[in-house]
Amino acid sequence: MKEIRVEDILAKALDSLTLTQYLIEKNRFEFALNRAYYTMYYSIQALLFVKKIRIRSLQRTHTTFNRELMLTDELPRGLGKILKKTFKKNQRAEYSYDKVEETDAIEAFTNAEIFFSATVQYLIANNHLQ
Repeated sequence: MKEIRVEDILAKALDSLTLTQYLIEKNRFEFALNRAYYTMYYSIQALLFVKKIRIRSLQRTHTTFNRELMLTDELPRGLGKILKKTFKKNQRAEYSYDKVEETDAIEAFTNAEIFFSATVQYLIANNHLQ
């Protein structure tokens, strides 16, 4: 089995971010919202990975992210807010079949870019990336 590196997890986040933009261009807003959320999820996985924390469930990932990085002020609190907002919109779209508007998808993409950028900046600042 291949050894996982933080760069591998970030590559997955970046792939999701790139796909989000493509899906918006193709007017596939529900799927774009989903990929924007997963950009954030994989970013969190990268952040927790460097702290030697491995979690698979969404809820535990969010809880641990809040405990390890938000409550400690290691990352801007605004990231927790945009994660929560994007997660809720994605859940409604997935399970309540709410229609996702273009503005929702674009907002989610913008928030995913912010989240991914903050993740990379944190990892560089803490010597986990070069």
